[in-house]
Amino acid sequence: DLLADSGVNANTVLELSFAPSTFRLAAPKGVATSVDYANGKRIATSYPGILRTWLDDNKITADIVKLDGAVENAVALGVADLVADVVATGTTLRQAGLEVIGEPIFRSQALLVSRPDVTDDPRVTIFVRRLQGVIVARSYVLVDYDIPNDLVDKACAITPGIESPTVSPLQNSSWSAVRSMVPRKNVHTIMDDLYANLMNASVDNRNSFGFGIAALYFAGKFSKELIKGFHALKNTGNYWLRISRKTTQVFIAAAAASAPLSSLLPARPARSSAC
Repeated sequence: DLLADSGVNANTVLELSFAPSTFRLAAPKGVATSVDYANGKRIATSYPGILRTWLDDNKITADIVKLDGAVENAVALGVADLVADVVATGTTLRQAGLEVIGEPIFRSQALLVSRPDVTDDPRVTIFVRRLQGVIVARSYVLVDYDIPNDLVDKACAITPGIESPTVSPLQNSSWSAVRSMVPRKNVHTIMDDLYANLMNASVDNRNSFGFGIAALYFAGKFSKELIKGFHALKNTGNYWLRISRKTTQVFIAAAAASAPLSSLLPARPARSSAC
């Protein structure tokens, strides 16, 4: 959005896949039903270039009031009738008594940009490659699980990896270990698919089949979905959870249905009276 608003001639080198946002019109709650409300009004914004282009494209006449910050307060202060601002969650606008109207004017995210004359600089190439590595690492998690050999093909179809999963033999020759990269945003549904399609595939394997996920790049935090899912299952004796903050690793495993959860969880250390 900053690049588009400035009108600077620059090349987009890489989309960084964070800080997604939209640029939208917002009006006092309940007073506008469409963007036509903006006709003849004052609109406060920190991005006059983007707003002017949109107004001209939609043949809307309005006065632009340029502000450098706290745009959402412009209506309450009587400076403007509407605002046009970057919106991520919309919380700030709602707290100011505003609501978005119409479709997004502009969609943006963080970008790596360069001057037009920067072409084959090896330093830039190395820098971009390193950034790409970080983006991939943040977008994927490494899944490890053990599985009977007759289910390997089905398992690999669920976790195909980026190029291909790694399949290794175990000491028990009838089992294999599968390692695969899966999209972080889909990891919980993939775990559900493995359980639904593979653990129940054979009655003979129900008491011995197990699978796990080692989130080697997990930033040491759980998603709300994971926590909710664990609490829903913890009383069934089917799941246990081990957390190591020092290594920022998370491991979730399906245990034998006959094993109680208390027997699988590590004992809680005694609490000192001095604590």
